[in-house]
Amino acid sequence: MRRLLFTFILCISLSSIFAQYNNLWIPDTLRGTNFNLTIKDTFKQILKTGNQTITGGINGNFWGPTLFFNQGEIVHLNVKNKLNDSTTLHWHGMHLPAVMDGGPHQIIPPRTLWQPYWKVTNNAGTYW
Repeated sequence: MRRLLFTFILCISLSSIFAQYNNLWIPDTLRGTNFNLTIKDTFKQILKTGNQTITGGINGNFWGPTLFFNQGEIVHLNVKNKLNDSTTLHWHGMHLPAVMDGGPHQIIPPRTLWQPYWKVTNNAGTYW
């Protein structure tokens, strides 16, 4: 038993010495009922070594912010597409009118502004 325990502790110790960890990326958080989101081409250093990667970011160089709002509020979004190509956003899991939902049927052309809004009827939760 002691030999097994020693081997286990040795493996854990060695793995922490030789492991290479990346920092956890935590997106910004925004609260309220009016949100300004800008989609643009950016760069992000994904790996500690190597080249930067071209990424599409929303209000930053990778991912988008976490939006907090409350049930019963009417939220308004100003989504500016600064890409040189069409894109789309989708509010996954939100209960809202189809015309505000985004997705492949609702393209945001380059250099345009999309202004969805809806009354929040969802219960508290995480909606990706």
